[in-house]
Amino acid sequence: MLTNKELGQYLKSVRESLGYSTYDVNKLCDISQSYLSLMENGKRKPSAIIF
Repeated sequence: MLTNKELGQYLKSVRESLGYSTYDVNKLCDISQSYLSLMENGKRKPSAIIF
């Protein structure tokens, strides 16, 4: 199982490889940029609804 930090790094790498900004993900998935940032930095675990 991935740690929050590992999951965040993975999410960020996928987002960046697709060329998306946090703003783009916010608009596409209705996830706030601050929540996404917290997940990517391993400070917040994604909820079951998000994941």
